Amino acid sequence: MTQHSVSRRSFLRGTGLAALGAGLAGAGLAGCAPQSPAAAPDGELASTAGTSSESDVIHQALVNPQDYDYRASTTDFATLFSPWKLGNLEIKNRVVKSAAGSATYLAGYTDELRQYYVNFAQGGAGMIWVEGEAFAMPADGGPVPEEAVAFFTDLTDELKSHGAHVGFQWAPFGVAPRN
Repeated sequence: MTQHSVSRRSFLRGTGLAALGAGLAGAGLAGCAPQSPAAAPDGELASTAGTSSESDVIHQALVNPQDYDYRASTTDFATLFSPWKLGNLEIKNRVVKSAAGSATYLAGYTDELRQYYVNFAQGGAGMIWVEGEAFAMPADGGPVPEEAVAFFTDLTDELKSHGAHVGFQWAPFGVAPRN
């Protein structure tokens, strides 16, 4: 294995170049800033309501314009409920439950934790990500508790029975249990 050393001078040079690049990239965003409303001859701000097609959108839509008007397709959910592929995995729809926390894991491997995820599967979610904290492994690098393995094996089987695919957010590391 080759070791590369970084001198203080080369580190500072690289940091300076990165900061310069970020500054130049940021300078290109100046054109994205919203324009100030025009002032009327009497010094009051001129109202543009009703004079522009943009007057009926919220400020955020002007700052971050999209390629299409999101309101035009609010009743067409054909794409949302169409199948899609993630690598070799065929998922029945594009409804995905993220690994964002629920805090139901705080009480341990309970029926409340199981039911929390089962509700998403029964509701039709095509992909369910289980938060990493729910499957926390020992900080000392010891084996995953058999109770956790059994709980999440059963949970995965139940979610699959409702047609959902399951993924686990992998946060800490540990040693897999030996059979």
